[in-house]
Amino acid sequence: MDVVNLISVEVIHLSKIREFRKTIRIPAGSTVRDAISHSRIESEFPDLKIDKNTVGVFSRKVGLDHLLEEGDRVEIYRPLKLSPNEIRKLRALRAGEKTKGKL
Repeated sequence: MDVVNLISVEVIHLSKIREFRKTIRIPAGSTVRDAISHSRIESEFPDLKIDKNTVGVFSRKVGLDHLLEEGDRVEIYRPLKLSPNEIRKLRALRAGEKTKGKL
């Protein structure tokens, strides 16, 4: 009989209205993709789009085939409404508007 070594990992996702947080036990050698599948998050968030740009482990972007280790936290990110560059441009425009009236 084969003995399967299991590891514990946490899968989390923060939507605009609620949090998904689930600790699961999966076979050692499992990937991010495996953990997401085992968490059954799709049943709670059927419209969630998961790809290589939307997942990470402990705030570090990783691919879906990234191998997990005991205690890892798989994070599924929401898409950005604005890119960091767009946010900087908006801040610069707003700052310019505030200083215009002071001259």
